[in-house]
Amino acid sequence: MRLAAWAVALLLLAPLASAWPAEVRQGLAPGLRLHDGLLVAGAVSASTGNATALGAAEVTGLFLGDGATVTQCPLQDGTRPDASCGGRADMPNGHAKILVLSGGLVAQPVDLAPATLESPSGAGLLGRADLGNATPPLDVRGPALALGGRAHVRAEARSYLLRPFGREVSVEVRGDAGIKRYNGTEAVLQVDNASGLDLEAPAAFLVLENGSRVSVDAAPLAVAEKGNGLEDLFALLRAMTPPASADRRADLADAFGPFQLVPALLDGTLAAHANLTLNGAPQDDFALVRAPDARLVLAGEEWRGAGNASLVVQGDVLAADPGSRVEPPIVLPLILAGLAIAGRVLTRRERTPWKRRRLVAAARAAGFVLLALVAAQVLAGILGFHPLLDAARLSARSRVQVGTLVALVALASWLMVGLSLESLARSALALRRRAGARFLPVAAGILAALVFLLVAGAPLTSLVARLVRL
Repeated sequence: MRLAAWAVALLLLAPLASAWPAEVRQGLAPGLRLHDGLLVAGAVSASTGNATALGAAEVTGLFLGDGATVTQCPLQDGTRPDASCGGRADMPNGHAKILVLSGGLVAQPVDLAPATLESPSGAGLLGRADLGNATPPLDVRGPALALGGRAHVRAEARSYLLRPFGREVSVEVRGDAGIKRYNGTEAVLQVDNASGLDLEAPAAFLVLENGSRVSVDAAPLAVAEKGNGLEDLFALLRAMTPPASADRRADLADAFGPFQLVPALLDGTLAAHANLTLNGAPQDDFALVRAPDARLVLAGEEWRGAGNASLVVQGDVLAADPGSRVEPPIVLPLILAGLAIAGRVLTRRERTPWKRRRLVAAARAAGFVLLALVAAQVLAGILGFHPLLDAARLSARSRVQVGTLVALVALASWLMVGLSLESLARSALALRRRAGARFLPVAAGILAALVFLLVAGAPLTSLVARLVRL
């Protein structure tokens, strides 16, 4: 009973990884490429005071209000149409609705007004957009957020210039003057008297200005597990980037490092492959920080952000914080293994009867379950969710991956310390003429593995995470 009480106390006192303040800085990337810009994932939102351009390559919904007037503007040799849309303009179509049958749109507010871009659970890339050659006469250039995962853009201006954008574009305008369809990207539509613009898409972009803010929060676990928008983001980047410099699918697989199979692990994270500074230290390799309350600000040509973090990945090393010792503690296990071998050679042990052997195996299995529970508790603070208590909200594949991680962390602690201590305890009891003792050595091994797991949780997690692709 006393041993059980100690075990329960250890389980309840197993520490969660404490949050630590993280400050990140990254120079504004020259383009929208996965290996150049700052990546964000989770419940992402961005706001700018004066929107200059926004859009999506695949629009699923566009809302302008009931009183909007839509007019097709003439192209003027690659220059921006005037605000009145004069010249060879079509007849204005009042009380119009714009239906995007396929493809997407680029929108440019005529009057400067605030705008927001958000996703309940998505993946985004902060870099510099340049669609000047792809969508003349509209000029889409400057710092931008490209965001995938049920994206929603809201702009507050009342007048816009719209240009079809993407592949196989088909746009239909319905209003008082009838129904008109525009196929391809040659049309420019002017919208007046709108009550703002709401655009919904699998992925969208928003051009930002100096002082624009981006928030990264943790989405509800079930929402985060449904998908992180990486595929949608990739499709948008391919549409926005010239083919010669577009990302490859291999770049998508490496975007967020090893965390590709468990979407919940990307919830509330920042990541970069180059040009990132974390707490004043430049990062030469891939770095990912889990900071589910991060706030980023565009200051000139640099992104600056801060938040409370619980995990950092640097290269292929996963740790609770940058100061954690992540190299596997092999000296102590080697010493214990040597002592256990010597004790086994020098002491005589009685053969365990078969019936008792099954009871010992059951006790060892119960001890391993306790180890797994403590390992899950330790990992909960690092991963941002409990591997066991939150399993119902994870996908089947995520359960397998995270469950494997928990089991291997528990197994590693037992193999590195528990097994040797169990053998040493049997040798010590044999010297005291208790060669048949079995349950006390098992308890000693499990208790030693528990202590080792609590003390060396970070390096054990890092060691196992290198073997389990998350």
